Amino acid sequence: MIESENNECEHCWEFMNCTPDTRIHCFAYKSKTEEPCWVLNLIAKKDGCKILFTCKGCPWFLKNNP
Repeated sequence: MIESENNECEHCWEFMNCTPDTRIHCFAYKSKTEEPCWVLNLIAKKDGCKILFTCKGCPWFLKNNP
C-alpha cells in the first residue's frame, strides 16, 4: 500500500480500478499485505499481475517509481 498525494492509502487494485473478478485472481490482492505489488512479485519470483506483462510498464509502478 502506498500513500497518495492526499495522504490516503492506496493499493494497486484501487489505483488500477480492478474489477472484483480481476482482484480474486490477483497475487497482490490475495496476499493481504502492505507491500507494493512489484515487491511481492520480486519476492515470489513470479508474475502476480494477470493484466500487465511487466511491472516496469505498469502505471502504478511508474507513479511510485519516477
